[in-house]
Amino acid sequence: MVNPIIQELDIPTLEKLLIGRIGKPRFDLWFGKLVSFVLNHDKLLVLVPNNHFLEWLNSKFRKDIEDALKECFLGAKQVVFQIAQQSSVQSAIVNVENTIQNGPKLNSLDLATVKTDGAIQLVKVPGTKEAKKRDWFDFKSFVIGESNKLAFEMARSLSVEKRSDTSPLVIFGPQGCGKTHLLESSYRSFNNSFPLIPAEFISAEEFTSQFVVAMQKNRMPAFRAKIRANSLFVFDDVHLLADKPATQKELMLNLDVITQKGGSIIAGMDCHPRMAKKIMPELLDRLMSGMICSVDVPEDSLRIALIKRYWALLSNQDINSEVVEYLSKEIRGNVRIILGVLKQISNSVRINRVLPTMELARSIVSGFV
Repeated sequence: MVNPIIQELDIPTLEKLLIGRIGKPRFDLWFGKLVSFVLNHDKLLVLVPNNHFLEWLNSKFRKDIEDALKECFLGAKQVVFQIAQQSSVQSAIVNVENTIQNGPKLNSLDLATVKTDGAIQLVKVPGTKEAKKRDWFDFKSFVIGESNKLAFEMARSLSVEKRSDTSPLVIFGPQGCGKTHLLESSYRSFNNSFPLIPAEFISAEEFTSQFVVAMQKNRMPAFRAKIRANSLFVFDDVHLLADKPATQKELMLNLDVITQKGGSIIAGMDCHPRMAKKIMPELLDRLMSGMICSVDVPEDSLRIALIKRYWALLSNQDINSEVVEYLSKEIRGNVRIILGVLKQISNSVRINRVLPTMELARSIVSGFV
């Protein structure tokens, strides 16, 4: 007799028996890490991620599980499917990528069920009205220097003048040097210049989340229609799609359609496309078919201009040229580091009711360099 308390099932034994009945490819696809088994009194609980998954496994694999159960747990007479706690969205993304890339070859029926019977629940989708209420950067607030001038001019000409000969435009460079600023400015300017023409700004993370949700909820046609309807498609952080080949392929297919319809593409990434790791060569080739511009750590003259611009936004206090010169020489990092130092100084000036002196600047800079 089975002990009438909750027990962990001998998972390896049950797996072996199930694999013998349904084959390893199908077992890996539909069970894998998504399903767990618990013995409760005379019932075997099959814990699944959601209701769609529950209905599919119950209709397709109940008899196989029952037969396996008879061999290893004679005391359990009933198989009960229950919904377990949902896994995180990130875990689901990994599971989807692994299923698509490493799982068995699927026929049309299996592919439809993969799309429908997902491992995550519907979540808030970025790119909705709420996301578009954010404060977007604009070209007016972008400080131009030798390290970013070409990227600025190309982004502006594509989004304001609709120059298709610059598309796809790839802007690459280190973090904190203005890539996202230019991408957001392009999106905003295009919307202002052509309010009736559809455009979209989306990050790699947002695109991946939307893709997974659409796939799990059988909403791929709507997802693709929304992406492909845009005349300007701005995609940030291409490099974050590394190790996500299925998502890369989906992006590539959408870029092809947008381009074929005469639309324009702007993409941001942290390195030159040729240096990108674990990104499909086919996707990189498409990105390299247009204009590639770099933004870099600001040069001396640009650092001075940035310091003056940001300080005017942060404080009403005047800052003398000697302090500005000192800061431009000592702060060698990206724009975010410059802004961080200036925020420290401005808050010290405000709270302590002091002037932005050289002594104050030195004390704060020492914590950043």
